[in-house]
Amino acid sequence: MEYRKLLLLFTILTLQYFHNSLFAKEESVDSLMYLLSVSEETEQAGVLNELAYLLWQSNSAQSIEYAEKALLLSEKYNLIHEKYKALNNLALACQQHDTLNVSLQYNMQALEVARKINEPVLIARAYFELGSNYSGKGYYEKALENLLQSFKIIEDLYTRGDTVKNNRRLSYLTNNIAIVFGRMGDKEKAIAYYEISLEMKTMLKDSTGIANVFNNLGLIYAEQGEFKKAESYYRQSLDIKRKMANKEDIAETVLNRWELMIHQKQFDKALVYFDSVYIYYPVFKSRSKVIMLNNIASVYLALEQAEKAQQYLKKAIALSERIHIIDVLTESYRLLSEYYAQTAQYKLAYAFQLKYIQLNDSVMNSAMASKMAEMQTRYETEKKERQIAILQKDKQLNQAALERQKAIKLLYGAISLIVIIIAFILIVWIRSKQQRKNEKLEKRNLENEQKLLRAQMNPHFIFNSLNTVQGFISSNDSFKAMGFLSKFGRLLRNILENSRENLINLENEIETLRLYIEMEKLRYKDIFDFQIIIDKELDTGNILIPPLIIQPFVENAIKHGLAPKQGAGHLVIEVKREKSLLQIIIRDNGVGRKKTGSISHTERKSYKSFGIQLTRERLESHGKSMEQKASFTINDLHDEKGESKGTEVVLSIPYNSSGSF
Repeated sequence: MEYRKLLLLFTILTLQYFHNSLFAKEESVDSLMYLLSVSEETEQAGVLNELAYLLWQSNSAQSIEYAEKALLLSEKYNLIHEKYKALNNLALACQQHDTLNVSLQYNMQALEVARKINEPVLIARAYFELGSNYSGKGYYEKALENLLQSFKIIEDLYTRGDTVKNNRRLSYLTNNIAIVFGRMGDKEKAIAYYEISLEMKTMLKDSTGIANVFNNLGLIYAEQGEFKKAESYYRQSLDIKRKMANKEDIAETVLNRWELMIHQKQFDKALVYFDSVYIYYPVFKSRSKVIMLNNIASVYLALEQAEKAQQYLKKAIALSERIHIIDVLTESYRLLSEYYAQTAQYKLAYAFQLKYIQLNDSVMNSAMASKMAEMQTRYETEKKERQIAILQKDKQLNQAALERQKAIKLLYGAISLIVIIIAFILIVWIRSKQQRKNEKLEKRNLENEQKLLRAQMNPHFIFNSLNTVQGFISSNDSFKAMGFLSKFGRLLRNILENSRENLINLENEIETLRLYIEMEKLRYKDIFDFQIIIDKELDTGNILIPPLIIQPFVENAIKHGLAPKQGAGHLVIEVKREKSLLQIIIRDNGVGRKKTGSISHTERKSYKSFGIQLTRERLESHGKSMEQKASFTINDLHDEKGESKGTEVVLSIPYNSSGSF
């Protein structure tokens, strides 16, 4: 067993060393897949995390799948370091899909886990990933806040020792902080941080890092209008990058040199050089693609070739609206307004000029609000400091009086405490037996309520529901999104209200159940229909049953029966009276219990413990209180050939009634 673990660790470390090479990456994936197939479940989270990290750029969908499996296993076996890695991998992979809100949530969860682990390097990395995520989407204030937190932690570690590793981390951090300062318009701080980064990278003999800093310094000086300095830094960067033959790195500096020509209004030269830039288009990141498209459009507009400019502007706006990077989207609107003005389409020119102004103002207002908040904080701090100084002086003048008052208060406090203790002991002695009995009953009710809430307010259901809303919003289907949110809110309210009651009327239970099924139907994209049949003789407003007693079986039918089914699914819920009991039948035409054996052990165990098992206990308790037997049975349905055609659950529940049938 120990030998196997050592072999697993050695293999992972070896694969980590080689994962930057494409050929080695392919070999690593194959080797890890084999290792995954021979590993025990307790060891699989680490292998899955390595697979997720190797694939987050080249195959983000597969990376997300592996990371989610690693997350489940890390939670099952309490592998907190693997949980941290899984959350980081999910954040990285989700960025590839431009799902900012989802990736940020994973970043924040990773930060919380790092704090629990209490390892400074992991906390610093979590802050760095969060800052990089914000920066990539143009939220520079938040990006800087998190990057500086990371810098502070690593700088503290650097002063304590381990200088080589932390020097490398600081060189990387200072470069990224400088980039954010540059995008925020603070060129002096940007240059200062670039120089710190360059010094560290030179000490480390980090050629790639040095080339990147040269490139970034070129950007800063170009924006300041110092074009000769900018050109010098770009040439130095290209000289290094061409020796290393990294296409992505070369592409970035080639794009920047091309922009420099445009800044100097060398439009004919820029047009000729464009072919050299465009060959790198496939390797550009989304932001760089939009910048390149905006730039070539601006060149054609400057040369009064408006129609050629339009084709690039359409691509730029489509891409920038999809990835929602505000500053480049603003520039796209400005250029499109200029295009319409050149082609005498003044109404459209005005419309896009207005869009440009509004979006630009929103960016400026956001920055101004942040600065105002900072100024307000400083003012409040200074005000508090002045108040503290005044109070301190008053304390010194009245010290003697305060001491006398303190002595009197202590005396009164001691007497009061003695009286309270005597009274408390007397009350406890008188009521101890009754209190213990009440506490046991209250504890049992509270545990049942908590179990009920955990069973109904399933975090995966809530998370999937929110993802469904996000999907409607992304597809601009606001009507469905609002309808789904309305039902979601009503369902949560009903669950919270019903879970506090021992008994609710059948009408309320059916309403809550209907809301839940409608939401699941939307979430599973209408793969099934449903029908709730209630015996007309039943007065649902007067029949009282335990709350939320039917939902676990309906959830089981949808999740394990109908969701995996190929073709139309049908769910039927029938409520009727059978002698002195209320009988509820849940019938589906799903894949049946035999095929659901493929569901993971973790999922079955979790569902059983929080759903069916809890319902069984509640039914037994309810039956005892009613002095009748409450039960349920699960039957497999078969067709004439003996093939499975679904599942049927029959609940028999004693009921209370304020009226009669």
